[in-house]
Formats: sequence, C-alpha cells, structure tokens
Amino acid sequence: GQITGYDGMLDYSQLNRANEDEENIYQIVHRYIKENKVVTNDKRLNVLLTSLINGIPEFINIIGKKQHEQQEYTLDVHTLSVLQKAMTHPDYEPLKDIDKTILKWSAIMHDIFKKENVRDYNHADSSAQISRKIMERYTLPLSVKDRIYNQIKNHHWLAEYNNGYLKPEEVAVIFRHEGDIDIARIITEADIKSIDRE
Repeated sequence: GQITGYDGMLDYSQLNRANEDEENIYQIVHRYIKENKVVTNDKRLNVLLTSLINGIPEFINIIGKKQHEQQEYTLDVHTLSVLQKAMTHPDYEPLKDIDKTILKWSAIMHDIFKKENVRDYNHADSSAQISRKIMERYTLPLSVKDRIYNQIKNHHWLAEYNNGYLKPEEVAVIFRHEGDIDIARIITEADIKSIDRE
C-alpha cells in the first residue's frame, strides 16, 4: 500500500482499509498523529499545539514551512500569529459565538495549503478546498462550513479591492452573511500584521 499525497499534504483517504497492508499504514499514521505530543519550553503552547494537531493533523504539513522572501515567519508561526492577533483584536469580543468559531477556524486554515518558498497566488483557493475536506470530519452546520470556506477563499479580499479587482458591491456579495465582513476585516488585519516582526 501507499499513502497518496500532493505537494506535501498527506491524504490517506484513498487507502483501501480493507487491505491489511494499507490498514496498517493508516494505523501507523493515525497513531503517530494521536499519540505524539508537541514538546516546547512552554507547557500551555504544548497543550495548544498538540490539541491543534490532533484535531487538524494537516497542520503538521505547515510546521517549519518557509514562505516567500517578504514573509519573515514560517507558515506555522504566521498562522498562530494570525490566530492570536485575531482573538485579541478589539472587535473580536463583541462577535457572536458562532462568528468567533468561524473566525478561529478560518484563521487556522487560511494558508493550510500554501506552497513553500514561492509566491503562491492560488493558495487561498487551494486552502479553501482542503479546508472543506477537513471540515467533513466535524459536525458543524453546513451553513457554518460554507462561511468558513468563503472566509478562507476570500482572505485576500482587501488587496483585490484596493487593486481594483473587486468592486464594493462584489465585496458585499462575498460577505453577505451578517458578521462576515467583521470576521474578514479582523482576519485581514491580523494577517497583514503577521508578516514580520513589528
């Protein structure tokens, strides 16, 4: 048996688990992800990262992944910085609980399929597609999954708007659900502030 993959992203969904060899491969990968723990000098960070990897094993694929020359941080550090800055943003607390959930999922997965060492102009679409597969494992309402997908797919909306590729009416259609523009604005600000050290 073999594990099929693409661009470093593990995908063992195609394994034939009825085949003993392929089931063994699945069990080894599953145990590796579920039984290992992250060890750093920060116990709280250990718990957070271990929980994150247990819940979204695909996160392993961005650990230490270098970005293009204008990004100082590796992809994992950038992603956690976006999450932290989004959750400490002054406009985070007033959000509804469901919108906070959408924001956190979107921040964690917004670059999950970004390619290493290149300007990956298609990573928003690719990350959105992978996020849809990841979310299949969870019992979130379909409307929430769709909103997360939309946030990830459009997380460069401000740059597109500023460069004249999006009109105000198009932004309004993209973020048509109540709370979506607030989530998008918070994530965008956190994303921009997580490019390099301030």
